[in-house]
Order: sequence, then structure tokens, then C-alpha cells
Amino acid sequence: MRLRKRSQFLSLYSDADRIHTPFFVLFLRANSLPHSRLGVTVSKKIGKPVIRNRIKRRLREIFRQDQMNIQPPCDVVVNVKRQASQAGFQQLRESFDQALRRWRQKRE
Repeated sequence: MRLRKRSQFLSLYSDADRIHTPFFVLFLRANSLPHSRLGVTVSKKIGKPVIRNRIKRRLREIFRQDQMNIQPPCDVVVNVKRQASQAGFQQLRESFDQALRRWRQKRE
């Protein structure tokens, strides 16, 4: 349920909807699968490996908890911004949920 290959990321970057938040940029595109998939990119500019991995773990957990609520199923790539290293779990969750709501409204 994750995006791992470079080609998957590049195809999303080229033709997906973009939603900007204070902590990350979401690239979303509906897929034909029965479930959503997630990919996360965190640049070395964000911080040391401990910080980058913490952010990735938090985003994967947020996605896991919200996965059944994401309709229609879609591919999601999250590009993390520097401000995310200072954000708590709840702030990231609210920002992610808000971005998904904006995407749904944009599609209607």
C-alpha cells in the first residue's frame, strides 16, 4: 500500500493535483485500485536521519488511520517542508486531514 518506485513518484509529480499546507505538499491522483497508496519524501534539508524518520513514521501512521476514509482511493505523495520538523503529531494530522478535504472539494 506504498509507493516505492521512482517511476511512480515521477508520474504523480507530472499529472497529480497539488495541495500546499504549511508542513508539506500533497500530490494526489485517483487510482483504479480498491485502496489508497502513500509515498513520502523527506529531503536532507529537513534535518538529521532521526528527525526525517520520525516525520515519515508519523505520516505513515496518519495515513494508516485515515486510509479507509480516503474516498475515492488515490495515490498520495507527501513532500515534507522544513516546518514539519517542529510540528507535533496532532498538527501534522490536522494539516493532512485539511488537505484531503480541500482535494475532495477541488474534485467536485
